[in-house]
Amino acid sequence: MRALVVTATRIPERPWRYASIPGYEVLSNCDDNQTKEYMRALLRGNDINNALLPKRALRPVATPVTIILFHYIPQEGLAAAVMSKPEHVQTDGVLWGYSVPAIDTPTSMADDVDTEVYCQGLGYNAVSSFLTHSFRFLLERRAPVFPGWLIEGLSGPNGIFNQVDMDTGAPDSATVRQCTLPTAQWISDSETILVRKKSKLATPILPLEDFFAQENMVRSRRSPVWFAEAALFVRWGILGNADKEHSSPVSFWSFVNKACGGPTTERDFRDCFGFGYAEMESRLREYLPKAISGMLEFDVDVDWDPPLPSLRDATAAERGRIMGDWQRLIGVGLRRRNPSLSAEFLRVAGDTLLAPYTAGSREPRLLAVLGLYEQSIGEPGKAREFLEKAASEHVTRPSAYIALAHLRYNEARAHPLGHDGKFNSDQVASVLGPSFAASKLSPPMTETYWMIRDAWAQSEVNPTSADFAVLEEGTSLFWRDRQFAEGVAKLRTLWGLP
Repeated sequence: MRALVVTATRIPERPWRYASIPGYEVLSNCDDNQTKEYMRALLRGNDINNALLPKRALRPVATPVTIILFHYIPQEGLAAAVMSKPEHVQTDGVLWGYSVPAIDTPTSMADDVDTEVYCQGLGYNAVSSFLTHSFRFLLERRAPVFPGWLIEGLSGPNGIFNQVDMDTGAPDSATVRQCTLPTAQWISDSETILVRKKSKLATPILPLEDFFAQENMVRSRRSPVWFAEAALFVRWGILGNADKEHSSPVSFWSFVNKACGGPTTERDFRDCFGFGYAEMESRLREYLPKAISGMLEFDVDVDWDPPLPSLRDATAAERGRIMGDWQRLIGVGLRRRNPSLSAEFLRVAGDTLLAPYTAGSREPRLLAVLGLYEQSIGEPGKAREFLEKAASEHVTRPSAYIALAHLRYNEARAHPLGHDGKFNSDQVASVLGPSFAASKLSPPMTETYWMIRDAWAQSEVNPTSADFAVLEEGTSLFWRDRQFAEGVAKLRTLWGLP
C-alpha cells in the first residue's frame, strides 16, 4: 500500500539553531539549554572512547558526524494520529519518518561512507543511543579496519561500551575520574542467570580457532555465543587481565594491531600473550563468573562541564544542506525496500537542497551535497557542475571527490582520447586528481583506491613503481578486499612491474 503523506499545519515552527564541536555539527530546534547539555554529553562520550582505546586508535573524520535534534511531536490530536498510522509526516519542508529507519537511527550509507547524519528526538536515553551508533561508525570506518571481534566486543549486542555508566562523584566535582562497567551478559539474561546459579556454562564458549574463523562470516550468520564471547574477550583484554603475567592490556592491543594488518594464527596469538588458544579458553571460562557477577571501574579523565561554542541561528545553507543530506541518504537507502517512499524522500531532498542555492548560497559543502544528490537521481551533468565547483573550493567531503572522479571516468570511457580505446595522460590525470584528494582525507575508503586502480587500468601510458605506491597503500589498508588485491596484482603483471 502506498505510504500516506500528511501535511501537518498544527505543529508550531521552532527556530533552528546551529553549533559545531570537535567531530560533530548539531542542528537543533530544541531549547538551547537542552541542546548544550546534549553536546556536553557528546564530549563526555568522546572522553570515554579515549579511555577504552589507545591514543590515536581512531582518527577523526574529515566530514563531521551531523545530528539533527528535534522536539517530539505532541501525542495528541492530529499528531497522535499521524504517529500511529502513516509512515511519515511532512512539515516545514522536512520529512519526518516514523515507520521507516529514519528517526533515532543512522542513515543508510548507500552511496557515500564518509560521514553519518542522524535525526533524533531529544528524549530519554537520546545521547546514549546516539553515542553507541556514532562510536560504532568510527570503529567500522577505521582503516586498517579493526577485527570484527573487537568491534562487536565494544559495540555489539553484548558489547562493553553499550553498558558504560559514568560515576559523577561529588555534586561540585568538575572532573569525573572513574567510569563503572556493569556486569557482563553471557548471550542473554536467562543464560546469564543460569551461569550465576550453576556456576557453569549451559552454552560453552567457542574454541578460539572457531571463534576467530567466525569473524570471516557475514555478520548475520555469526552465532549468539560468538557475540557474547567477543564481548568477554575484549572485556578481559582491556579491563580484566592486568593481574595475569604476560597478559596486560599492552599484549591485547598488540594482538589487535596484528589482526588489523592481516590474518592471524595461533603463533601470532602466542607471540603477543605468551600462551596459546587452549590456555586462553581456560582463562575465559575462569573469568566469565567474575565478569557476570561484578562491576568494573576504570580510570578516565572526563571534563564534566566542557566549554561549548555559543548556539546561533542556523543559516539557510546550513539548514538546507543538513536536512537535505539526511533526506537524500534515507531516500537512497529505501530504494529497494520501499521505492515509493524512497522517491518521496528524494523529491523533498531536492526541494530542501535547492532552496538555499536558488536564494544565492554557494557554500562549498552545500554544493557538494547537491552534487551527490544529482548523482543519486541520475543527473550526471548537473552533478558534475556542482561537484566541480565544490572541489575547486577544496571542500572536505571525500565522497564528493570520489563522485567527481567517477563522473570524469565515465566521460573518458565514453570518449577515450588515447590509442586502442585507452585514456590519454590528461584523461588519467583528470580522474586521479580528485581521487588523490579523497585519499588524503579521513576516513580512507575502498572506493578511492578502486577508482585509482581503474584509471590506471585504462591508461595508455604505463604507471611507474612510484605511481603504484598509492595502490600498495590501498592493499595494505583494505587487505580483506581480495578482489582489489587481485586487480592490483594483475596490473603489475600486465605492465611488468616487480
